This record gives sequence, structure tokens and C-alpha cells, in this order.
Amino acid sequence: MCKTNQHEELDARKSKAQAFLEYLTQKYPWETRKYIAKSESTPVEVLELLAKDEQSVVRREVAKNKNVTSVLLFMLAHDLDSSVRAEVALNEKATLEMLKILARDVEDGVRAKVVSNPNISMELFEELSKDTSQTVLASVAESKMATAEILSDIAKLNDELLNEKVAENPNTSPETLDELARSEDLVLLVAIAGNKNTKTETLSKLLNTDDEEIGYIVARHDNCTAELYAKMQKSINEDVRYSVAGYCDNAEILKMLALDKCAAIRAKVAENKNTSAETLANLSRDKTNQVREAVARNSNASYGTLLKLARDKIPVVRAGVAGNKNASMKMLLRLAEDKYTSVRLEVAGNYSTPKFILEKLSKDEMFIVSREARETLKNIEN
Repeated sequence: MCKTNQHEELDARKSKAQAFLEYLTQKYPWETRKYIAKSESTPVEVLELLAKDEQSVVRREVAKNKNVTSVLLFMLAHDLDSSVRAEVALNEKATLEMLKILARDVEDGVRAKVVSNPNISMELFEELSKDTSQTVLASVAESKMATAEILSDIAKLNDELLNEKVAENPNTSPETLDELARSEDLVLLVAIAGNKNTKTETLSKLLNTDDEEIGYIVARHDNCTAELYAKMQKSINEDVRYSVAGYCDNAEILKMLALDKCAAIRAKVAENKNTSAETLANLSRDKTNQVREAVARNSNASYGTLLKLARDKIPVVRAGVAGNKNASMKMLLRLAEDKYTSVRLEVAGNYSTPKFILEKLSKDEMFIVSREARETLKNIEN
């Protein structure tokens, strides 16, 4: 075939395609064309036409479509609409060559999307880390690709939003976090408290705010020490002391908190698996039912403490003993005859309950108790 005929055929195909695009535009509203562009069952030939649609929202869907070709993406990377180019920047099919083009886009929103693309090279990432746009740098600071050095440089810009992003990044160094901790911005300080790299010394500084959320986070931090727990135990903020009571693993500090004037804090101490048997024995005499119940359910409670609470006048406390895996056969036998259904139900659900007691409870007059006993028996046998 001569070149003239080839050109004529190519022109004819282009003309036919243009005619079909015009047909689509006239026949269907943009909402329908958007749906077609979004569908994964749409043929590539149709996507090629819709990539030239007059509506940017349609072209945007083409850029997001899993079936879009590299050729189409390259064309859309030069689209006049920045939202279309941004979708190309996010597409996992975008090549490094396309990303390099988009990394120099006039719109910072497009450049920010390049940072999130899994195909970005470290060299290009480092180039974008020197961008002057807050939008781009925020994406860099959020990225797992960001090194401690890059995050340190961003922190030096002293930008409120960027500092928060840096503080949340798991790659941020302890030194950078310590520098950021000088701020009085509570949102930033909370983010620092939650970072796994924050040093004990920095956590101690953060506690000076006496903020309940910071105290709660610090109490759960892997780098929280007995000294920090002791510091929080003296806090005037009840929420901070409550957090310590729940997460502290120091028996002496828990012993001090067991004397707290707040019943909810004493109950939290009673729940803590690190609370000593001696402290639990003291709490078993507490006037608050919630505290005694928590003691009754704690596996560290001594035989004597459980025996005493098994005779408590409050049903919910006896129920706590009934559900305790360390309750003796004598206690369980007594509690299996308790007049309160809630107590017998706990015995029926306790895997430490002897088989003969469970068999007796499987015939309990209350259906929920008998059903629970049968279920426990079945699980034990299996």
C-alpha cells in the first residue's frame, strides 16, 4: 500500500473516531459518559475517545480506569485540567517518565499526588522534598519513604501543619521529636506523644502540660518508665491518673493509686493484671461495689480474697468470683446454688467449673443458665 493510501486510511479512521465521539457527546449526557469512562468493562477503543471528551470529569475517570493504556495516560498527563493530571499522577500505571513530567507541574496539587505514587524513585522523591509548596511538603512528610534527614529538614521550616505531619511519621528521629516538643501546640504535642520513637525524656516534658489526652497516650507508650508513672500518679487530673491505673505495670505505684479518692481509678487498679495480691486484698474492703467486683474478677486475687468476696452481699461481686478462673471448687459449688441468675450464669460459663457442677447447672430452671452450662461442657469435651 502506498503512503498516500496509508494517510488516507489513517485520516478516515480519525474522522470516524471523531464522528463517534461527537455521537457520544450528543447522544449521552456527561453523567452517562462519566459512567462509561469509569466502567472496567469499557473497551480501550472507547476510552481513547472519552480521553478527548469536552468534560474534564469524564477525562478524569479515564485516567483512573484500570484498563487505561500508557499511551492514554501520557496524553492525559498533558491535559489542560489539573484534576485530570492529578489522577494520572496517582495511577499505578504511570511510568517514572510521566511522574518526572508531573513533578514539575505548575499546580502543587498535582506534584503532591506524584509523591504518593508507588512508582516514584527516591531521587524524584528527594527532589520533591525540596519543593516550596506546603501541599507538596505535607505529602512528603506523611510518606513512609521520607527519611529521618528529610523529616528533620521539613521540621526546621517551623510550619504548624508540616510539624504535625512530621510528628506523626514513624521515621522521624527521637532528636527531631524532642525539638518539636518545645512547642505549646497541644495538637502537635499529642502527635509527638503517640510516636513510637519518642524518648522517655521527651515524654517527661510532655507530661508537664498535665493534659489528659497526652497522659493517656504516654501511659500506653513503650518508653514509659516507672518514674513517669509516678509523675502521672501525682497529677491533679483524674483522667491522667485513670490512664496510669489502667496501663501501669509497677505494683508500688498501683498500690498508691489504690488509695485514690476517685472510685473509678480504684476500680481501674483492681482490674489491672499487674496489681499485687496484697493491694487487691485491701481493695476487697472498698465500699464501692464496682471496685470489689473488679477485684473479684482479677486473676491475681488470693484464695482468701476470693473466698471473702464469694460471700459478698452484692450479687455482681459474687458473680465476679463465679467467673474467676482461680475460684475453688468449694466456692463454685456454693455459687452454683446462688439465688441470683447472674451469679449462676457466671459459674456456668467458667471453664474451671468442675464437670459435675456444670451437669447440674445444665438442668437449671433458667434457660440462659442451662444453655450456657451445656455450651461450656461441649467446649470442654472438644
